[in-house]
Amino acid sequence: MVDPRVAKSESSRLEDRVNYDELTGHLNRSRLREAVDRAIAVAMRRPDPAAFLALGVDNMAGINKTFGRAAADMVLVEIGRRLDDCLRVSDLVGRLGGDRFGILLPHCSDEYVAVAAEKILAAVRAAPVVTARGPVSATASIGAASFGGRGSTSYEVITRAEAALADAKRTGRNCHVHYRSSEDCRERERRCAELGEMVQAMLRQDRVAFAFQPVVSATTGAVNYYECLLRLRDADGSALAAGEFIRETERFGYIRHVDRHILDKVLVEAGRHPGIAFGFNISALTTADRSWLRSLLARLRANPQLARQLVVEITETAALYDIEESARFVNALRRAGCRVALDDFGAGHTSLQHLQSLALDMVKIDRSFISDIANNRDSQVFLRHLLGLAKGFGFTTIAEGVETADEAAALRGEGVDYLQGHFYGMAVLDPPWLESAA
Repeated sequence: MVDPRVAKSESSRLEDRVNYDELTGHLNRSRLREAVDRAIAVAMRRPDPAAFLALGVDNMAGINKTFGRAAADMVLVEIGRRLDDCLRVSDLVGRLGGDRFGILLPHCSDEYVAVAAEKILAAVRAAPVVTARGPVSATASIGAASFGGRGSTSYEVITRAEAALADAKRTGRNCHVHYRSSEDCRERERRCAELGEMVQAMLRQDRVAFAFQPVVSATTGAVNYYECLLRLRDADGSALAAGEFIRETERFGYIRHVDRHILDKVLVEAGRHPGIAFGFNISALTTADRSWLRSLLARLRANPQLARQLVVEITETAALYDIEESARFVNALRRAGCRVALDDFGAGHTSLQHLQSLALDMVKIDRSFISDIANNRDSQVFLRHLLGLAKGFGFTTIAEGVETADEAAALRGEGVDYLQGHFYGMAVLDPPWLESAA
C-alpha cells in the first residue's frame, strides 16, 4: 500500500514541475501567461492600467562561455531573487525561458512603468553575483508593454514586451524601452485582425490540404513515413505553399488554430490508413500549448495504435526557445508512443546539453548543409560533425532536400539513415501510397 505521505509528496512535486520553473522557482511561462490573461480580464471589467515587463540578462552567452553553465545558472537564480526583493507584493515574476524573466505589474500607470524598470535595472547591476567561479557582473535590458481597458491577449502583451526588449538590446543594453503603438504598429494590429478573420474562414471552408512527401531508408529506399506539408487551396482549386502566410500566422499568434486543424487532419489520415506513418511540423507556440497536447493524448488513449503512425516535428529554433518546456513536451509525446523529430538540425546551434535534455528519436539535418554535398568539402566536414553529435546520442538521422543521385550517394556513404527530397519523390496532394498499391 502506498504511503499517503509519499503520494502527497509526489503529487506536490509534479504540481511544482507543471507550474514553476525548476531552476529559479518562479512561475513558468505557461502560468505567467495565464496570470496576464487574468489581469487583462480584470482591466476589461474596470479599467485599471497594468504593465508587463520582459527582462533579458545581457550577454548571457558570454557569461556561460567564460564562467560555465553552473555559474550562469547561479546568475539567473540571483537575479530572480533580486527581482523578488525590489518589487511590490502584488507584482508577479516568472521565467519566460532562457535568459528572460517576465514581470506582471498590476495597478501600474505608464509613469510608474519607467520608475519600476529603473529600480529593477539598478537592483540587477547593484553588485556582482558570487559564484563558484568567482564574481560575475551582470546587467539586464527591459521591454515594457502597458495594457488595460481594451481587448488584448496575453500573447499580444508578451509579444509587445519582447519586441520592446529587442529594441532595448539594440539600443545598447542596460536600459529599458516602453512599447509605443505607432502608426506602423496600429497598421500591424489591423493586419493582425484581418489575418485572424482570414484564418478562421480558411479553416471553416476546409481550405487546408496536405501535400505528402516520402522519407525513405537510405539503404533500401523503403518509405518510413510521409511528411504532411501544408498547402492552401485557392478559390480556383489550385494549391499554394504556405510560405509567407504561415510566417505571418505564427507571428500574430493564430498558428495555434492552424496547428489544431492540422492535428485533426493527420489523425483522420492515420485512422484511414493504419499501415502508413505520417510526420507533421508544429510551431513553437504549440510546443507550449497544453490544450493541444491534452487533446492529442486524449485521442491516443482512445485509439493507442495511432501513436505508432505519428512523427511530430519541431524546429530546432522552436526547441531552443524554451528548452525546459520543449523537453517536457517531447517526453509526453514519446511516453504516448509517438516519435519526435528535431527539424532544421544544425541551423540553431544546439548544444550538447540541449541534445541531452531533448530525448528525441530523430534529427532532420537542415537542407542548407545538403546542397551540393557531394562536391562541397566544408559541407561534408560540417555534416560529419552533425552526424557525430546525433549518433552519439542515439538519434536516427534524416537528410532533407536531396535533389540528385550524387547527393544521395554521398549522404548514404556518410551514414545518414533516411533521405527526403525531390530525388525520392515530390510533395503531392494525391496520396502516393494509394498509387503504388494500384
